[in-house]
Amino acid sequence: MEKGHRRGFTLVEVMIVMLLFSMLLLMIFPMRRMAVWVLDHARTQEQAEMLGDAAWRYVADRLETRNFLYTVTNQLLCSFI
Repeated sequence: MEKGHRRGFTLVEVMIVMLLFSMLLLMIFPMRRMAVWVLDHARTQEQAEMLGDAAWRYVADRLETRNFLYTVTNQLLCSFI
């Protein structure tokens, strides 16, 4: 080692590292945005499926109740005749 020669990085080396780091960030951010969109879309789809299932159960329950009431009423009317 020569006297007066300091160890460290040159400006070119630092600039290359900064360039590589910025390119890496430019690739990561769009992927992150896409991942957030996919998760949000999946959450919305799951909520829609839950809403559809709840509506289907409500209608089925109403039909069963109406069918039950119709059957009971018919049986009562037939028993009086």
